[in-house]
Parts: sequence; structure tokens; C-alpha cells
Amino acid sequence: MNEIEQWKKIVLTLPQASFFEITRNYLGELRTPFNKHSLINELVAFLRRPETQERIVLQIDEDDAKLLTALFLLDEPGGERLFSLFAGERSYLEFHNHLLNLEDRLLVYREADPAGFRVRVNPILRSRLAESAVRPELLFPSSPAKGPEPQAPWLSEALVLGFVSYLFERPGMLKSDGRPKKKIEDEMKAIFPGLLGATGHGSRLELLVRSLANLGFARLSGGELFVELERLRGAGRLDPSSLALLVWSAAIDDGEVAGDPEAFEERLAGFERQAQLIGDLLASLDPGRLYPLATLRRVALALAPERRGAEGDGPALPVGFDRLVGGLADLSVIVPSGKAGFRRTPSWPLEAPAAEPGGLVVQPSFSLACRPSLPFEAGLLVASIAEVRRLDVYPLYEITKRSFARALSRGLESGAICEALERSSGSPLPQNVRFSLESWQKEQSGIGLYAGVVLAADEERRILVEHSKAMKPWIRRVLAPGVFLLDPRERPEWEKALARSGLGPMPEVKQAGRPEIMRGTGRGLKTVAKGKRISLAPGGEAAPRAPGSPAQVGRRRDALLRELSSTLESLKLPRELTGELAARIRKKLILFPDQIRNATARQDRVEAKGLDYVGKVRLIEQALASGTDLLEILERSERGTTRKLLVRPEKVAKAGSDLLLHGRSLPEETAVQIKVRKIVLLRKLRSSLFAP
Repeated sequence: MNEIEQWKKIVLTLPQASFFEITRNYLGELRTPFNKHSLINELVAFLRRPETQERIVLQIDEDDAKLLTALFLLDEPGGERLFSLFAGERSYLEFHNHLLNLEDRLLVYREADPAGFRVRVNPILRSRLAESAVRPELLFPSSPAKGPEPQAPWLSEALVLGFVSYLFERPGMLKSDGRPKKKIEDEMKAIFPGLLGATGHGSRLELLVRSLANLGFARLSGGELFVELERLRGAGRLDPSSLALLVWSAAIDDGEVAGDPEAFEERLAGFERQAQLIGDLLASLDPGRLYPLATLRRVALALAPERRGAEGDGPALPVGFDRLVGGLADLSVIVPSGKAGFRRTPSWPLEAPAAEPGGLVVQPSFSLACRPSLPFEAGLLVASIAEVRRLDVYPLYEITKRSFARALSRGLESGAICEALERSSGSPLPQNVRFSLESWQKEQSGIGLYAGVVLAADEERRILVEHSKAMKPWIRRVLAPGVFLLDPRERPEWEKALARSGLGPMPEVKQAGRPEIMRGTGRGLKTVAKGKRISLAPGGEAAPRAPGSPAQVGRRRDALLRELSSTLESLKLPRELTGELAARIRKKLILFPDQIRNATARQDRVEAKGLDYVGKVRLIEQALASGTDLLEILERSERGTTRKLLVRPEKVAKAGSDLLLHGRSLPEETAVQIKVRKIVLLRKLRSSLFAP
């Protein structure tokens, strides 16, 4: 079934009163006998007429265009999500009435789904509305940016690697409150300029540490912060933009670092979703424009994945949208510019380094300078074998005997290190550097620390292991007679080999020492895909206009209103009908003079106020009987103040000499009880033209 047939089917299932109200408004008084299918076809033909569509478009104002733009950009979302874009700008009652008006004008309709309803654009009008009503600059206002471009975000790949190098030497650098210990604070200021500066949510150092811990790049144990080198190596397969987005996302968080693998995985998935949203947000923003905070929040809401169902799709993000925008400003990913708004960093997306040598400069003084073209994996090797000296235009490191010994203790060898450094630099190492690295390895070879699984076998089983062809490929080192070193990453292979050698089943691996707070997660980080992008710029690809200049469109709209108003005045209709038709003109339900000439008055009453107690009770009873109608209520308090509510009525009960209305206020679904005598004004509203 195509979309137009689906729309016709939905209109056919409207309640009789709603169906005939719509058809009479647009087609005039119905001649009997009539057939509902024929009336639907007449309505479709009416909406397809070019002059009808011209007048529909002519009456679309800025508020209409904003709501229709949201429908197009959000791919016809659920009502709750649609309202979230306008929360703070208008009340739910105002939003509800506006949506009802667009339904009455047949621009949109509602379609039920398991989570409630979705708001869809009338397929007969979709093409014309897309051409004339979609105006992103109204929904996402911005202004031209002036002055120099902002600097790149301070939380960079270079900073992460430099800080990792620093942590290798000083895992106990932090006090319990997260600040650096006094004796190394001056040293940090010299090496990492600006890192101890404040942001809106803690110091830059705190944000950096939070990011590393949340991604599992570092772990807290016994009050010290240790580098998780294997997880960092796994991050080397990510492109620079994905890695930056994940590091930024993990820094924007107010929760505690997860203490067990399951909780860690759950939070990591949240950071990945948040990284995707940040990437989509940056792709949508123009670095040459300033965006107010309200616009950024609205863009983030529009880009975020929609959560449907009673429980949604789990926690969409680790933080709320306002906190997200503030966090991006803390990181200088977006930069405030006075009261005008925020400007996006121009250095986005990050380009992957070219696969060519020259990213590393190795000096005879053992200093290493890392250029921006150095890939993350090569930069991680530098951080692993050298001590960071200063993050400057180029990050500067120095290979020391202590830092090199640290690298050797992790299983690296001087030969492999020298080859990697030469590949990154594109030239042979200085002779004194190569000679020293080889000498340092020889000095350290007399003593060694090994990480892995130790297989200890008694005399009988030792012989079986030593003579097993199946086990030979998996023995990494014989530490002593009957003591063999195995790689835990190869456990499935050596367990099978042990079983084939007649040594299975094996006992559980015993852990030495105290357990860590958290062990490494079982999976690597996900690449952040290139997702959605919203065109926000004025005059962009998605911002056409009604034909003519704004002034010409305004004159044509005024001419249409004069034509309709003069027709109404000339007919000298009864006062009640004249008032109702004037209201229809204001609500843009009248497009042609013939709709006025052929109009009939509504028979039902929808409003009661003042001392009309019986009228208020009757409207409440009608709303309850309908099962779908809502009540707009203006209530007077004991202090004489008033409040306006949109209520879904549930029942009426006796309360002394008065009646008490029980219901739910929308959109919060909060239970309310209202004395009918306290109601100043009561209006009966449809929940929707397309209410079931």
C-alpha cells in the first residue's frame, strides 16, 4: 500500500463527527446520499490542485515552518521527541494546539505505533512542503562569526600520549582529590602548559584522567594510576577522528569510573553513542558561524537517536544535552564568543596521517620530536620507550636508560625498537643511539620479569611437556626445569595441545597478588561511523522558499486574507456563524471564498467560562464520554492566582457541594484534582484529529 492510500485509509477510519467536519470544511455541504470513499477521493483531488497547494503554502508562517522543518529533518518522529525540540520555547499546551491546527489544515497526520504515535507529513503535500516550508535557519538560528579562528581542542592525541609517558614514570602522581602532588606540580606545568587550568567541570587534568579511566586506557589500583598498554595499542586501529571523539566523549561524564567488567562495558557503549552524536554535531555545524546555546541543544536533540517504547533503548547518553554542550566547551571543541554563541573548532574532521616516513625526528642527544604526521601507533611506541619532556609545537621526548629498561620489561627488544624508529623517521638512527640501546639491552638481559601464564610440572609431567610436539609452538620460554611460560592470549591453543599430550584437564589458573580493581575489557573500541548531518546554514540545500521575495510573499498573503475577510463581510451571515468562520480564517482552515459561502456552523459547544457551572460540567462529561478529548483548564487558586493546564480527564466525583475532576496533566502525566467551581475557563479539545 502506497503512502497516499495509507493516508486515505487513516482518514476513512476517523470518527464520524471528525470525518464530516473535515470534508464539510474543504468540500462544502455534503449532498445525500454520499459515499465516504468518494468523498475521500474528492478531498485528494482538492489537495492536489496547484491553486490549493499555492494557498496552503502561502499561509505557512515562521512557526509553521519551524515545526514542519523539524518533521522533515527528524524523519517524522514521535510526538514526545518532536515536543522536546521546542521545550522551553513554548508550553506543551501551545505545542499541542499548534499540532492540532496543522492536522486540521491537513498538512500532517498522526499514525499510531507501539510507543504512542508518530507525526507524519501528508504525502499528497510532501513534495510541495519540502520545497517551500523547510527552513533550517528558523529552527537552528545562527549568525556569522568574526575574528580569528579558534585554536584546536586542547585534549588531543598528542596530550594523551605525552601523559601516558608521564604516567609510566609516575603512577602515584595524584592526590586522593585528583590534583597532582605538590612536589611534581611545577614539573607538570613545565611539561604540559595549561593542563592544570580550570574548566567548568574540574581542571583539564581531571578531565584527561577521567577520559583515560573511562576508556580503560588507565586504571586505578591502590591509589595509583597505571597505564593499560594493551588497550591503548588496540586504539591504534581507530582513525584519528574516531579516537578524538571517544576521548572527548569519555571526558564529558560526571559518574564514577566503572568498577567491574559488566558495568565498564555498559558505560563504554554509552560513551560510544555519545561520541557518534558529537561527530554528527560537528559535521552539521559551520565553523564560520556562531550558534547560541539553545541552537546547539536543539541540534544535539535532533541528531540523537530516538528512544522508542516504554523503556526506550537504554540510556542514550552518559550525560544530558546541556551538560554535553558545556563539556564540549570545556574541551574547546566548541568555543564561546561573547553572548552571540559558540563557534566550532575549524580543525575537523581530523585527517589520517599519510603513510610515509618523516613523522619522527631522532637526534643524537636521544631526543625525539613527534610531528603531526606520526601515526598513533608509532607515537605510542615513543611514549613507551621515552620520557616526555614538553608538549610544544612538536611533542618532545627523550630516551633514557630508565625509560628504555621499562620498555624492555614489557617484552620489547632493542632490534625491533630500532627498526620501528627508523621506519617512522625515514632514516637510520644516529650511531650512538643505536649503540646505547643495544648496550642497555645486554646489561638488562641478566635479570628479567615476565608476564604470562606459568605452567609448573612435576618430574613425570615435565618430560611429557618437553617431548610434546603439540606443545612446542606454544612454549614461549623455559624458565627452569619443569617451569614453562605460556601466553594467556593463546590459551585455547595450548589447552588443546595439553589435552592431546595427555595432560588434561587442567586446573584453573591461580592468580598471584591482590586482585586489580578492574581488568581489561573483552573488546576494543568501535570506530565512530560517519552518521547523520543536518544542513543548518541559511540558504542551504534544504532551505528553499515560497516563490518571490519575503515582501512579495507577505503582500500575496495579505491579499488572500483581505479576499477571504471581504467575502465573509459581504454575506451578512448570522453573528454566531460569522464569528466561527472568522476564527477558521485566522486558523488558516479557509483557503477559498467558496468555503465561506458553503459553510455551516458547528453544532457542538467547546467552551464554558465564568459562572456557567452547568456548561463546564457538560463539557467534562462529553470529554469523558469521548475517551480521547482533552480539557484546557484555567484554574483559580485560593490566593487568587491562576494556572493553565492541559488535562486528560479520568472521572468526576462528588466533593461536598462541588464536583472534583480527576485527571492527568500533560505532558508529565501527573495526577491532578481540580474543583469545578475553581475553573475560570474550560475548553474541550481533541487529543488529535486522528485520535483512535
